[in-house]
Amino acid sequence: MDSPKDDGYVKLICERLGEAVREAVGTARPSKIGSATGRAQVGFNRRLCWADGTHTMYGDSSRPDFTGFEGPDDPTHTALFVTDEAGQLMAIGDLAHTRHPYPSTQQDASAI
Repeated sequence: MDSPKDDGYVKLICERLGEAVREAVGTARPSKIGSATGRAQVGFNRRLCWADGTHTMYGDSSRPDFTGFEGPDDPTHTALFVTDEAGQLMAIGDLAHTRHPYPSTQQDASAI
């Protein structure tokens, strides 16, 4: 997937990440980390597939030529929680939720 590189944006992101790392190191304190996973149907795949190979947005899925939805549907949500030693919430992050698919590799994810 070729996209134009925005050098200004890349520089800005690097600067902001550097600032965030310096702040995190400077304010580090003992903490606990945990995660939780649950299911909540927030959205759904709206593209329907038909027996003739076509696809449409929305449509009547009770039609006899309906073959399924295009793409996956994953209602799983995973959150990361960070608390201080007394159990007070310090941070929460949404680790994964259903989103449009994009090209990715494990190497890409580990670079984040």
